[in-house]
Amino acid sequence: MRYLIVIICLCIAWSLTGQNFETYYKAAVNNNPQLKATFNQYYSTKERSTQVKLPPPSVALGVFVLPVETRLGAQRFRLGATQMFPAFGALKAKKSLIHEQGVLKLQEAQVIRNQLYFNLRDIWYQASEIKALTNVEWRNLELLKTLEKLALQKVENGQGSLADVYQIKMEQNNRVAKIELLENKLPVLELAFAQLVKEDSLPFPATMDTITLRQLTYPKDSLMVWMRHQNPQMGLLEAQRRVANQKMMVQKTKNRPTYGVGLNYTFLTKRTDANPSQNGQGILMPTFSIQVPIYKDQNQARVKEVVFELKALDYQEEHLMDNLEVQLENMLTSYRAAQINLKHYRAQIAFTQKTLDLLLAEYSVDNKSIDEILQLERSLLNYQQKLIEYSIVQNRALIGLEQLFAQPLFN
Repeated sequence: MRYLIVIICLCIAWSLTGQNFETYYKAAVNNNPQLKATFNQYYSTKERSTQVKLPPPSVALGVFVLPVETRLGAQRFRLGATQMFPAFGALKAKKSLIHEQGVLKLQEAQVIRNQLYFNLRDIWYQASEIKALTNVEWRNLELLKTLEKLALQKVENGQGSLADVYQIKMEQNNRVAKIELLENKLPVLELAFAQLVKEDSLPFPATMDTITLRQLTYPKDSLMVWMRHQNPQMGLLEAQRRVANQKMMVQKTKNRPTYGVGLNYTFLTKRTDANPSQNGQGILMPTFSIQVPIYKDQNQARVKEVVFELKALDYQEEHLMDNLEVQLENMLTSYRAAQINLKHYRAQIAFTQKTLDLLLAEYSVDNKSIDEILQLERSLLNYQQKLIEYSIVQNRALIGLEQLFAQPLFN
């Protein structure tokens, strides 16, 4: 009866989620509307950088309705042009701010990609679990069919009871119902998967019938260090801090004076009652202006606003790091518990299968009751299901750890 043992493939690490999974992930990244929106916001930010230039020059024209007489003639109109210059370093600070805002958008995209990657993998593993459980039910159904043949042979030989056959039939019906219930869970996963991938040419994978059991090979101390430096949420806070610091630089430039240079020309008409030297010659006058920010309360309030923003980011980082450490410990605890349970259920399956083989051999030659065999078969099925369940628990623990680092770290 060895061929009836459910063989769960637990040593094909990463093959299930290798090239095939990457194809689905690439499609999901290309088609994800949230990512598209974030990248368009990034492109919009880049366009703002080209808009940081000197303010446009101003041109003014004034006409004297009542001409003003001068020694050289009457003033008719005045034409002037002025160019203002921002405070020293203001343009550079604004461009740097826009650059950091663009980097922030890219970091937001990284957070979305990270979440998308692991959402897709989580659905992948859920479907694998359902299909593996379905295989277990089918294999145990085959065991029941074999047992049914033995019971019918005994009835034909006058050594058995139809009650045994009916009990086996009832167990078979239970298996069929459970298979239908398991398969009923797949459509919602298929829909969630399709909404993430958004690619008609990539249907729901049909090869999710094995569970890949992966192993943690890194010490906890290394995980803590990597988590602090690689977690995308930490990276997002760091990008926000750089934006805030650059906002501070922009606000500080507003405490500096701005300058302007200009040129005015006044048109004169010649005098007819006299002819002085330079009669009717226009007046050309260069100008220089300076704006000094005397009232600084408003800008000082803006600087304080950024200071409080930076303090808030420090507290957010502390809070996030505390949460990440708890998540890390939870994942490691779940991983270790799964390993303990996997070892236990592997041993239970081996002993149960040996006992079941002995009982089947005895049942075929004497009038032994079917109840003990069916009870043992239910135990075997339960242990096989638990083996699958804790295989998924271990994998999900590693998925959770990888999500803290935004990249695969385990084999």
